[in-house]
Amino acid sequence: MPKILYPIDINKLNTLKDEVCVKFGRNVAVHSDAIDLRASITTQIKLQVSTQTLKRVFGLINDATIPSIYTLNVLCMYIGYPDWKCYLDNKLSLKTNVMLKKSGVAIKDFYDKEIHEFWYNYYYSCRERAFEIYNEPETLEKEQLLVNLANIPAAQTPCFELFVNQDHLNNRSCKQGLKAYIKGKNTTEAILFGNSLLYLGAYLAENAIEANYYASNLSPVFDLTNVLPLPVIRRSLCLLMDSGWKGNDTTDLADIVIAECAELNSDLPAIPNAASMAIQHLLLAAMPDVAFKVYQQVQLYPKNSSEHPSHNLYLHSVKTLEALVLAWNGCIEQSFELFVTIDVSRYEFYFSKLYNSFYCILAMIHGDRNAYHKLKFLVHETGYKRLLKLVNLNMLLA
Repeated sequence: MPKILYPIDINKLNTLKDEVCVKFGRNVAVHSDAIDLRASITTQIKLQVSTQTLKRVFGLINDATIPSIYTLNVLCMYIGYPDWKCYLDNKLSLKTNVMLKKSGVAIKDFYDKEIHEFWYNYYYSCRERAFEIYNEPETLEKEQLLVNLANIPAAQTPCFELFVNQDHLNNRSCKQGLKAYIKGKNTTEAILFGNSLLYLGAYLAENAIEANYYASNLSPVFDLTNVLPLPVIRRSLCLLMDSGWKGNDTTDLADIVIAECAELNSDLPAIPNAASMAIQHLLLAAMPDVAFKVYQQVQLYPKNSSEHPSHNLYLHSVKTLEALVLAWNGCIEQSFELFVTIDVSRYEFYFSKLYNSFYCILAMIHGDRNAYHKLKFLVHETGYKRLLKLVNLNMLLA
């Protein structure tokens, strides 16, 4: 397997060793220090590095060998960075993680422009790093890099969620990294978040065996006390989709989803992705009537949304979902009025092939026959067989 290679800056390496010693509490000067440091690393970050390797790094063995990228990543993780690359760039330190938690920033404060811009830049640093990792060769280190990065606040989405929108988690590192993230966190939130994404990927690809496995991980009754609401609603949506796929009565589950969406929208009026996520799942499940009920009971565009720093990022994707819900429930004129306001120059919808596909279906509804060829190409690229079934909804192109 090819190794992930990054430049070895000797000055940075020496600084890293100094910071490791500060974290460790003493210099690594003798054999016993290396043994104790190895134990400390294993305890702190649950990864192994040999005593001999540590002795070479800290000069206890006369060896000019440059440390491997794995060793560098482990040492960086020990002092609070996801990996060596982030350490070189001085980005995404887990020290910032602690500062963010101590700052007490609440979700309701995200409309504070200064606070939101700080998180916005932080999020995009995570996303930039995630894209870099995904472009690396497939290795076990790559999976670990994703897990490391996902431990940073707000990084779970750019690490994993963006990529179910791309290739239904066919990327081995993404899939294995997400599974390792679930296992490592071992919290209810991580189980619901991870298995919901894995289920969505299998559902889009119409992989019944995998979908059934991930749904079974979501089915047990969890203690949802103090669990964030978004993972809870993800779980309900996936179970609703799974029940519909198996031909079961979904009425009760649909009522649960509608109630959860309304409650969540009331609690977190500044976060539009809860309602849009629900509508997205319900459209994929070919349940436009349920999606319409959600649409009627929630507020897709929060108050003062035009003042939100990331307004333009989600505006056109949410408009696409809204126009689809309206069209598939007979409100063709209202749908068309929205459709013509969607900025086609933002066709990529921040790299989401899933939303591109939604846009193609919407364009077909409003008379663009070429959009079907674009949709078939996206389905071929992603493996989202399920999307072609949406074209056959009896209200489409009626």
